[in-house]
Amino acid sequence: MLAALLLVLALMQRPGVPPDTPWSCPVTHPVKGYLSQFSGRIYHVPGSTWYEEASPERCYASESDALRDGSRPARPLTPRRRTDDLVMDVTR
Repeated sequence: MLAALLLVLALMQRPGVPPDTPWSCPVTHPVKGYLSQFSGRIYHVPGSTWYEEASPERCYASESDALRDGSRPARPLTPRRRTDDLVMDVTR
């Protein structure tokens, strides 16, 4: 019982607010916090590569709020190597 109470108190003190819908945050809290099973807790800012596709678990007023909640910025999209650079020359 005490553990459940402590968990509720810890959750209440987290920065940010719950999302409005499964895909959107309130206008006052536009930064989308996302919990990935592979990357942990990350956040997306408006205009970033995956912002529209991210389904927020938590919404933050600023990046500093997201960082305070233990999130890190989502990685930017990195260009992939062209596959023809990886093909071996079998004529040698």
